[in-house]
Amino acid sequence: MEKQRYHHFKAKDFVLDKDFRSWLSGTAPGNDLIWESWLAEDAEMAAEVEKAKMLFHALNFNRYEIEDEAVHEDWERLKSSITDDTAEHLPNRFFGKISWLWRVAAACVLLVSVFAVKQVWFSNADLDKTELVTRTAPKGERLTIKLIDGTSVRLNSGSTLTFPKIFPGGKRELTLVGEAYFEVAPDKNAPFIIHTGEVTTQVLGTTFGIEAYPETGDVRVAVVEGKVKVKSEFSSVNDKKEEVFLVKNEMATFDKAAKKLAVSEFDSKKQLAWKDGVLYFDKTDFGSVIKKLENWYGVKIQVDENVKLDPEWRFSGKFDNQSLDYILNVVRYPNQFSFEINKNSVTIK
Repeated sequence: MEKQRYHHFKAKDFVLDKDFRSWLSGTAPGNDLIWESWLAEDAEMAAEVEKAKMLFHALNFNRYEIEDEAVHEDWERLKSSITDDTAEHLPNRFFGKISWLWRVAAACVLLVSVFAVKQVWFSNADLDKTELVTRTAPKGERLTIKLIDGTSVRLNSGSTLTFPKIFPGGKRELTLVGEAYFEVAPDKNAPFIIHTGEVTTQVLGTTFGIEAYPETGDVRVAVVEGKVKVKSEFSSVNDKKEEVFLVKNEMATFDKAAKKLAVSEFDSKKQLAWKDGVLYFDKTDFGSVIKKLENWYGVKIQVDENVKLDPEWRFSGKFDNQSLDYILNVVRYPNQFSFEINKNSVTIK
């Protein structure tokens, strides 16, 4: 991103800029921090960017790929027919009292129409072949993804999200392995569906977290705002798939062993602490503590055979930006074990 060239941009210039569109559509996540820090420093440009965002999202430029050269060529042809002089001769019901911003929007609508003619729209067969995108948060890192529909997803360490590059009409389906926090953009005509192995979660627009690491025994769906439907892929005795509806502050837990769904209340400060960079343990057994530390810090922990803990041993604690050796010292108190850290390898003995 070259900040200098944007200083004299207006909303329409941003909409026509390829880098700006890539940022908003989520195809250039590496530029998020650059754009956001720049706009935080320049209030005047931030106002123009807000106008451009309105146009961009209203016109769904993020639904299809647009050649930069074609954008500018068609824009130049179209905008000449929507000058102030032309507007004066049009009936009042069209342009008499419409602001400049909405004249730009009108031109953009025409522009999108031109693209619709120029481009090959997705047929049903094409939709089945929509390119899939896979994003992974490596162990020791967390990742924020902005989807093409405006949904924001935060991936926890060691988690993977797979989704289509372009959502087919009326269908937003993704696959999650691991843990994520979703802020789903509302769309009553396109339910948002997340597949996590044996559990399917469906929403229209809401905020919630899902924990579904393959190595753990349960899948958890915790709702912060809105309403969510959670369905098990296993049929019950009467041959119906079990499903529950969750509202704010409710959590569904799917027990993989029993293949049952249970609903309970939850504490978001505990269940979703990870999204704020806080590592939280709540009566956690030793094996689970080790797995969580491996994910969080991106290390491999080897436990010697001679380390024996009481099977009933459980650990609770909250850590905000603490080092691995600090946490291990707290966990081992009082002298439950010793440990040695060597780069990305840890030995507990």
